[in-house]
Amino acid sequence: MVNPSKEELNQAILKYFRHTSKKKCETERSDFVQVSSISLAAISLIVLVRKEYLAELSDIKTDTISFGFGNFLPNKGAVSVSFKIGFKKVLFINCHLDAHIENRVRRAEQFLQIKDQMVDGVQSDGYFCQSKNSVRVDVPTRIGTTPLPPRNSWDAVVWVGDFNSRV
Repeated sequence: MVNPSKEELNQAILKYFRHTSKKKCETERSDFVQVSSISLAAISLIVLVRKEYLAELSDIKTDTISFGFGNFLPNKGAVSVSFKIGFKKVLFINCHLDAHIENRVRRAEQFLQIKDQMVDGVQSDGYFCQSKNSVRVDVPTRIGTTPLPPRNSWDAVVWVGDFNSRV
């Protein structure tokens, strides 16, 4: 079994976008650049954008949540990349949740925790926050008991992954 490193995966994906023949496609795919990438063990997310839109990007952040053994091992969890493109806020999430029917309650809890932290910006204690894993150093802040405003005003959320749902 081949287990490529994060860097090898990133390079393979970027190579694909850079080396497509113009005969096959009117627009050469080398017009794509990597905006951000994040990994939590085998859970990875790479966001690419056309160079022409690069100047429109701002506020690029990443986040991770680990659900593995003791909420420490990174075999289960989620990663996210968010940014603004113009005045629109976009969030990408990739997750890997617990498997098997006996873990359906835990899987639902994991889903809600990802939603609360990454989509709504809520810490497990109910306070709104900027994630401690953010690329920016945004320290969670509490002023008295007043929470910070929510980050749930996304214009688009793209959430993919291995949800391990069972029918």
